[in-house]
Amino acid sequence: MSGMKDYVKFLSSLVLFGSNGVMAAHIALPSQDIVVLRTLIAACMLLAVFKLAGRRLARRGRDFLFVVASGVAMGASWLFLYEAYRLVGVGVSSLAYHCAPIMVMALTPVLFKERIGAGAVASLFVVLTGALLLAFPLRDTVISFKTAKSF
Repeated sequence: MSGMKDYVKFLSSLVLFGSNGVMAAHIALPSQDIVVLRTLIAACMLLAVFKLAGRRLARRGRDFLFVVASGVAMGASWLFLYEAYRLVGVGVSSLAYHCAPIMVMALTPVLFKERIGAGAVASLFVVLTGALLLAFPLRDTVISFKTAKSF
């Protein structure tokens, strides 16, 4: 039973997050208003969860500063994402947004002087190839996203 419950939770999260761009495209508000409302709703939900769990928010120390900085970064990320939805559409925006971790991985050797392994390089190549195929579909081939979605 637990396996099915976990599966339903997983699918629900996919539907909620996957419909994000489509819903945003139908909201007649500027990007910054959507982000502010989204942030307020998330903060209220988080406070309610903490209250129901009987926990308190730590408001001092270095960890709190990291949490605040993380929240500001997430808000900026949402602002750019929703503005991208408005400017270039849901498909391209979602593709770029979901490739961000791969971009960070590619910049790791340059920014942090860390080595990346062969598996990471292979993953980077596969993701970039997929992104290029989606962004610049091949004409009249089965590989083309435009042709594939007509099946």
